Amino acid sequence: QPVAPLPASQPVAPLPSRSALCGALKQTRNRQSIARLIAELEPQSQKEYTMCIAAWGRAGDWRRAVGLFDTMSDAGVEPNPFSVSAVVSACEKGGQPARALEIFEQARAGDRFESNVVVFNAALAACSRGGEWRRALELLDGMRRQGVAPNERTFGAAISACAKGGAPPERALELLAEMRSSGLRVTQVAVSAAISACGAAGDWKAALFLLDEIRRSGARPDLISWNAALAALDKGRQPRRAVAILDEMAAAGVQPDAVSYNTALLACQRAGEWDSVLELFERVRRAGGKGAPNAFSFNAALAACAATSRAAEAVALLGEMREAGAPPTLRSYAAVISACEAAGEWERALDILREAERAGVAPQLTPAVALQAGLVSLNALESRLLRALGRRT
Repeated sequence: QPVAPLPASQPVAPLPSRSALCGALKQTRNRQSIARLIAELEPQSQKEYTMCIAAWGRAGDWRRAVGLFDTMSDAGVEPNPFSVSAVVSACEKGGQPARALEIFEQARAGDRFESNVVVFNAALAACSRGGEWRRALELLDGMRRQGVAPNERTFGAAISACAKGGAPPERALELLAEMRSSGLRVTQVAVSAAISACGAAGDWKAALFLLDEIRRSGARPDLISWNAALAALDKGRQPRRAVAILDEMAAAGVQPDAVSYNTALLACQRAGEWDSVLELFERVRRAGGKGAPNAFSFNAALAACAATSRAAEAVALLGEMREAGAPPTLRSYAAVISACEAAGEWERALDILREAERAGVAPQLTPAVALQAGLVSLNALESRLLRALGRRT
């Protein structure tokens, strides 16, 4: 009997190279893919561990990034500034600034490597996220003592920490001056953060000076810089200047967004300039796109209607608010009821109260909103409205 030929063997796909696995790790943010690639790679060097830790950071999984970092020494691979930077950044991006700084300090205390600007910048980014401005200034001092030269990112993060942590604005301005004297390019990120620091302290004059400085340098302020200046003007009770900034933005070719308009509306509202609120709201209506009215802007206009007894406008705005896809809030209904009461339109006020109850909003009436609308409680409001109707009839 003839012997049957053996079946042809199927070609075996070659295993991916280590460089191919590393390249794939750089491209993905999918957690399952990252886990598979790391299992195939079995990192062996500082560079490979750093790439794997950074991959978990990009995927937003700070716990796995820390876990992998902790296994490095057990595998006989000592951390270096880049692996420390990767794990610190993973924690910072994952909303864990305190853990990021803890890992940074532990790594430095071990004295197993010499810190560089990369790892300091990762720690400063964590300070920025957590508003740890004093810690940021301490890290800058540590850099100077070690002879590590700060760069643009260093100063940007430190100034941002000052802004978010409520540091005296002088600190941010001093850092900006040091940035210039070091021969570094003053970035818009750094200037915007300094403007925010000035704004948080209500120093709107310094904020506007810095905004002008960007323009004097030949650069064009971005939306973040403009909005930081608007926030400073709001905090400094400068509503008219805030509205003027919106005009300057348009002239500079920068389209205000919802944050821009709402900050200006809030500035006018705080100052009790109700006509300005309503005029500005008309502008928001026409803006469209990212500047289109949202619940905040509608509520600002409703508060203006309540303060000026414009019942019909308030009721119309409530309907427009629903059509715009912004569900009325308790504050919205309270303002409309207040406007109707002020105008003596008791039946309409009672109708709005019933509508709020049907919407499931009114039972959540809080003391703060009740006080704003001149209400004591829902029952008290209803009794007051019914008494007013009885007197009128």
